[in-house]
Amino acid sequence: MAAKPEISDGKCAFFVKRKGRSCRMLATKGSIYCPEHLLNDKEQEGSVGKRITCPLDSSHTVYEKDINKHLKKCNASKREVPDCYVANINTGIPNYVPLKEETCNISDFSEGTMMELMGRIDKAIKKLEVPISEDIKTHKVLDDEISSDSNGLTALKHLLQQSSIIGHLDSLGLLSSDSLFIEFGAGRGKLSHWIQLASNNDELIDFLLIDRSNPKRKFDMYHRFDTQGPKFERLLIDIEHLYLGIDFIGAKFTVGLNDHKFTCTCESLQFR
Repeated sequence: MAAKPEISDGKCAFFVKRKGRSCRMLATKGSIYCPEHLLNDKEQEGSVGKRITCPLDSSHTVYEKDINKHLKKCNASKREVPDCYVANINTGIPNYVPLKEETCNISDFSEGTMMELMGRIDKAIKKLEVPISEDIKTHKVLDDEISSDSNGLTALKHLLQQSSIIGHLDSLGLLSSDSLFIEFGAGRGKLSHWIQLASNNDELIDFLLIDRSNPKRKFDMYHRFDTQGPKFERLLIDIEHLYLGIDFIGAKFTVGLNDHKFTCTCESLQFR
C-alpha cells in the first residue's frame, strides 16, 4: 500500500512530477491538497463530493455537485470565440479528437525512453543530410539582465535564447517600423517586451501575443502608457484552432515553430 502523502507547513501535498517538487499552494481546510489538486484526495471525496475538471477550462477543477452553478459563472464561458477560430485547422486531421490513451506528457516518460527517442531523431536527421549550422547571437538590450546574479540556470537559458533571437532579428533588419510581431505561446510576454525595447519603443511597431491561457504577472504592465511604446494586444486561443488569415500578411514570427505553429503558418499562407 502506498504511503499517504504528508502535508508540510500547511502546503499542498501533491508532488508536481514535471517540476520535481511539491505544490506550493496552501492546502484547503480538511484536506492535505490545495483546491486544484483535490482530485487526488480520495478520502475527502466520500464526505464532500467528487472533484472534476471544468469542461470549459481544464486548468481548474470544481465539485461535481456544483458543476451547473459553476458553468454559469466560469470565466471561460464569457470568452467570445474570435473570428480567427477554425476548429482543428492545425491538427493535420480536421475534426479528429484523440483518444485518451493517445495523449501524454513528456514528464510521464522515463529518462531512458527519452534518450532513446532523441537518438532515433538524431539518426533520422543525419539521413536527411541537411547541414544545420549553429549561429548564436546576442543583443545589448539584454546584457544587464543576463549579467544579473539573481538568474537561475533556467532563467539564464531563456534570456540567452531571447538575446540570440533578437540579435538575429536585428542582423536581418527586422527590428524596423511598420511591423507586426506575433508571439506564439507568449505566456507573460517577455520576448515581446525585449523586442519592443530593442526597437527603441517604436510606436509604428505592433505586437500580438497569442496564448490559450491568461497568465499572471504579465509584462504588459510595462507597456500601458504612451511613454512606454506601443501596447500589447492579446489573443486567447489554442494554436491548434488558430487561422491567421490574410490580415496578417507581413507579420514577423518571433518564436521557433513547433508542429501546431508551423501548420498554422502554412494553413494561413496557402489562402493568400
